[in-house]
Formats: sequence, C-alpha cells, structure tokens
Amino acid sequence: MKNFRSKEHVVDIVFTLSLFCVFAASALFVVLIGSNVYRSTAGQMAENNSSHTALSYISEKIRQADGTGDISITSLSGTDALALKDQYEGQDYITYIYEDQNELKELFAKADSAVSASSGQSITDITSLDMEEVREGLYYFSVATEDGNNIDLYIHPRSDMKDAGADIE
Repeated sequence: MKNFRSKEHVVDIVFTLSLFCVFAASALFVVLIGSNVYRSTAGQMAENNSSHTALSYISEKIRQADGTGDISITSLSGTDALALKDQYEGQDYITYIYEDQNELKELFAKADSAVSASSGQSITDITSLDMEEVREGLYYFSVATEDGNNIDLYIHPRSDMKDAGADIE
C-alpha cells in the first residue's frame, strides 16, 4: 500500500509541475508579443513625430513671417530652401529652412552675407524635403520618412489672401 501512495504523489507533482510549465510558457509568449507590439508602435510614432514635426515647424515659421509677405523658395548651396525675409533694427535678415544630410536645418543670416548649407542648425531628422511654389502664394512641402512614406503640406500665407481674393481653391 505504501508504494501506491508514493506513485500518487509523483503523479500529483508531475501534473502540478507540467501545469506550471504551461502557465510559464504562456506568460512568456504574451510578454514577447507585447514587446513586439510596443517596439513596432514606438518606431512608427517616432517616425511620424519626425515628419510631422518638420512640417509643423515649416508651417509655424511661415505663419511667423506672414506679416511681411517676404516668403520664397530659393537655392542654398545647390539645394532648395525656404527663404523667409525680415528686418531687425534696420538690417535685412533671411531665415533659410532646408534639408541637408537627412536633417531639416535652419540658418538665420544677414541678407547680404555668404552662407552655406552646412552652417545651419539641425531641427529634426528627415529623409528628404521637397518644396515648390505651386502658384503665386501657394506652397507645397513634402517630407519623406525612412520607410518611404511621404507627408504633404499645402500652405498659403494669410497676408497674400487679400490679394488673391476668390482665386483660392
């Protein structure tokens, strides 16, 4: 009779141990799935944040320079740059916003000074920045992310709207 009870305890222990192993494996599986979802979501958010930050920055800079109406697209060291002209204490200054070495950069300089794209201050990481003046006073910007997604922005400075009248679509 003593042998029979010993076998019962072995079966109880094996059953309990196997149930614990199944529980541990399930918990590990759930943690691994959760970490993959988190990693994927965090990566997408960082990428979206970078491109949206770039376009929000450009939009805000245009709105700040909107009072003077001196907004144009020019070339800076062979790359397209948004040029925002303004005056401070009787001096003409230009703020250039452009893409250089996969970064959105800004350069603030006197209008008559020689500048290069490498002198700008980095704002955020982007893959590319395309810009064009679609028609007078309507600007198009496109920021490309590392995975190839493009985010676009059309912006019309408000100071030009009274001149454009009903011509705005």
